[in-house]
Amino acid sequence: TLFRSCTSSEIVTRIRRIAGTKTGHGGTLDPNATGVIPIGLGAANRCFTLIDSYPVPDGDTPYKITFDLLPPAKCYEATIRFGLRTSTDDIWGEVLASNSTAAAALTEEAVKAACAKFRGELQQAPPSVSAKRVNGVRAYVLAKQADAEPLDLKPCKVFLYSIELLNFRPPTAALPFPEADVRVETSKGFYVRALARDVGDHLGCGAVASKIHRTLSYPFSIEQAVPLTDIKSVEDIKSHLIPTDKALSNFQSLVIKKEADLRRFAQGEFLVHEKLQISDPLEPNVSPRPLSSSSFYGMGTLFRIYCESLFVGLGRWELDPSMRRSKGKTRINTGILPSINVYAPQFRKEEGSSDPQPTVAFTTSSESGTQES
Repeated sequence: TLFRSCTSSEIVTRIRRIAGTKTGHGGTLDPNATGVIPIGLGAANRCFTLIDSYPVPDGDTPYKITFDLLPPAKCYEATIRFGLRTSTDDIWGEVLASNSTAAAALTEEAVKAACAKFRGELQQAPPSVSAKRVNGVRAYVLAKQADAEPLDLKPCKVFLYSIELLNFRPPTAALPFPEADVRVETSKGFYVRALARDVGDHLGCGAVASKIHRTLSYPFSIEQAVPLTDIKSVEDIKSHLIPTDKALSNFQSLVIKKEADLRRFAQGEFLVHEKLQISDPLEPNVSPRPLSSSSFYGMGTLFRIYCESLFVGLGRWELDPSMRRSKGKTRINTGILPSINVYAPQFRKEEGSSDPQPTVAFTTSSESGTQES
């Protein structure tokens, strides 16, 4: 979990100094927000761009992947304060307008009905102070410039799976603005601050976010999170590692049958489907089954690739590159082309053996960091 006024990049820097290796994060969290932020080290960083990607399922006919077919990428618990408009769409920005009189007339039923109108697919304008890029520059950087004009960022397509009104508090003498606690499930790229702003505009009084707490950054939940204050040494990182393949559990998996083919995969070679089988070490109770050439997968579909129970990387379902170049071939093979290797095999001779055996170093990841081992 994060402290308020601590940016995502500051978290990354802190973990990098402890781990002593390349570090990245799996989704920006607002400086004044708290909650889950996945941190990856080494090769695990390359997997973060894929965690929110989903493969085309197998079946008799292909179909388009839409938001409603995907699980929520983020979940938040937030507080919306009505009657204010600010430069950042939260209580920490410059106050642009205040309307406590109109806000005081709000009822719980009106707020609940307004929130319900935002369920589903939305064209959401990001806050003008955000991590969105404008001509290659972060919007929050442009907003800090002395002569900066208010930014009008292009709306982005996002999805609000659910919004639940947990509590409504009328205004008091201490706080003349009503507040509502909500729980939301969203797609990636969704801004809770922008949701608060838009709900307030719909009600005609304005609104801002006064608290944002992220409880899920798919597939990591708040129950798995580690307080930042608990990460003080490499040993602390090691004790909270989560295997990289679990972060990619939304992808289907294939297993390489022979160790010799593992070496070929590591060297970037294409593996024809006969050298693979359908199996998932994360689900040991499911029996392996052969992978046939008639198996339907969309070209470019990504799979987790294993050799026995060792996660070795990601592969794309493709046509055999050599057959694509050969006009005389009538049989077209499909199989796996390496996409991302999360380990670096080093081939060496064991004592008493003439054959080189691979020793594999692989990277695992967790919310608090990753460690190559």
